[in-house]
Amino acid sequence: MLSSITPLGQRGRGMSWSRTVVAFWIGAISAGVLVFSLAGFVGPMVDLHVLNPWLTTSVVAGAGVLDLLRVK
Repeated sequence: MLSSITPLGQRGRGMSWSRTVVAFWIGAISAGVLVFSLAGFVGPMVDLHVLNPWLTTSVVAGAGVLDLLRVK
């Protein structure tokens, strides 16, 4: 997303590129903090001791690889 925000494009819209980039980063960092705080709050409530941690890690890693390869 950030690579599509160029100084020339922002100038054409009458906006400041640096202000747009700062707003983007503030939003991205805030969203990350919110998501990981929520995961840290909800995570201990979910009993995952039933699942094998290696299996869980493998499934999550496999899903990440498939997402990166865009296999659907």
